[in-house]
Amino acid sequence: MKILLTGGHFSPAHALITEFKKRGHTIAVIGRIHPFEGDSAVSLEYLVAQKENLEFFELETGRVRRILNLESLLSLSRVPQGVLNAARIISSYKPDVIVTFGGYIAASVVLAAALRRVKVVLHEQTQRAGIGSKIAAKVAKKICISFESSKKYFPEGKTILTGNPIRPEVFKIQEKMSLPSGKVIYITGGSTGSHRINEMVLQVLDALINDFVVIHQTGENEFLDYEILNQKVKELPDNIRKKYIIRKFIFPSEIGFILKNADLVISRSGANIISEILALEKMSLLLPLSHGQTGEQLENARLLENIGISEYIEEKDLTEEIFIEKIKKMTSNSAIYEKNMERASSYVISDAARKIADVVEKVYGG
Repeated sequence: MKILLTGGHFSPAHALITEFKKRGHTIAVIGRIHPFEGDSAVSLEYLVAQKENLEFFELETGRVRRILNLESLLSLSRVPQGVLNAARIISSYKPDVIVTFGGYIAASVVLAAALRRVKVVLHEQTQRAGIGSKIAAKVAKKICISFESSKKYFPEGKTILTGNPIRPEVFKIQEKMSLPSGKVIYITGGSTGSHRINEMVLQVLDALINDFVVIHQTGENEFLDYEILNQKVKELPDNIRKKYIIRKFIFPSEIGFILKNADLVISRSGANIISEILALEKMSLLLPLSHGQTGEQLENARLLENIGISEYIEEKDLTEEIFIEKIKKMTSNSAIYEKNMERASSYVISDAARKIADVVEKVYGG
């Protein structure tokens, strides 16, 4: 079977690619080389396609946005051309099934799939549904969801609870790091990083590494956060410098060791990181994105707080004092969160990739 895969959230897509390859299917990826227009950073889907030796098709298209202004109208005007571009890619690759993980590119791809009469399977990672997913749902033969709460957004007859695929690397210790003694905090802004989180770390770095070992994934961005933080590290005394490990990206071979050894994870609260936090039963401090699809990240953060394994700070309330106070409170009272970890497992479907692959094969066969 030939599969054309597109993702907004690409970490679960990567887990599914691994499952598809086990089954002997041929996979190609359609997406963007750069996640943001005018940015030199490289997208996760492009990096994965290169690593996995998958054919990659870059798609230029516009997006549908909730905010109506000149920029959103200009972007919307590029959607029809994006549909035509996607139709050409589909005609060239000739997939049997298109699997989409949402995002704005999904809308153009699934509309093109409808024109070319190619079957579509949608996977929704979030507790809600974005615009791209709602458009894709009208075309999709089957819709796979990660949370029971997503069901109300999609047609009942073609919606299946499969869970959210988690990259297998998080469960394996492949490559170890040499870490100084002390409690370890892992700070991440996701594959593209978070400028707001990086800014906060810069402001409180001295206080943080006085008490903790910090592994910080900055991503790569136009603000040069990595370069600025790296320069600050060089100015620190040798014995303190060892307690701050800064990386633009964390490689798949390293993530298992890092998450295993992290006493506290500090991150945004997108669907994929909260799935990993739940699966690994990690204590976390979440900083939900203030803009994003209809408060999805805030809803995710509230879910983990209600389970009792996390706390969160909204961006409007984020200050140096509150940030450090929360970290110290949580690491000093970790037993309170640990006793709730068993509740986290009930939100995890461990074989999600297999379930989705089964759905795709049935759609193809049917």
